[in-house]
Amino acid sequence: MSYVVTIDVTPARSIEQTVNHTRINTEITALHVAPDSEGTTLVYASNSAGVQKVYSAANLDRWPAWLKGLVPASV
Repeated sequence: MSYVVTIDVTPARSIEQTVNHTRINTEITALHVAPDSEGTTLVYASNSAGVQKVYSAANLDRWPAWLKGLVPASV
């Protein structure tokens, strides 16, 4: 499986991250769905500054609800 699917996130979504022990909100404007080298499906959440967070389909139960609604069910 060697595909990449890009999904536009409109309106942009905000995710909370911890950077250097500080919680910040980061805007996400696109998702990129692709397999890693072992065939696990990953979702790369990005904005104009680049990839901000990576979600693994192996941890689907921990994904935010809005993300589950945007990623195709085939993942």
